[in-house]
Amino acid sequence: MLKFLFNLFLIVLLPVLSIASDFKIEEYITFVKVNSDNTAEVFETLKVHFYVPRHGIYRTIPFRKGSGIYSVKVFQNGEKGNTHRLERGDNYLTIVIGYPDRYIKGDVTYQ
Repeated sequence: MLKFLFNLFLIVLLPVLSIASDFKIEEYITFVKVNSDNTAEVFETLKVHFYVPRHGIYRTIPFRKGSGIYSVKVFQNGEKGNTHRLERGDNYLTIVIGYPDRYIKGDVTYQ
């Protein structure tokens, strides 16, 4: 039984650890402004260090049915442009941040 649990640990947890070791989120700051019309503006800053070359990161935001996300702006190292694409689900939005044709390594700040 112990051998089975150890093998299960290796199969399930080690791939997750290896994926997570490609980069580290050094700092994550969130500022939320709640407006009088029951909307909110969310500003996030993520400082990420990439240990190996990657295209970027994914940011998945869950929300309740009937609510939604109406506007998204993304800056990478202060540069606005074609740095992201949106993937919408029923109760979530995934922001794919980065460049499909360019790799990055080292320190990057996303806003």
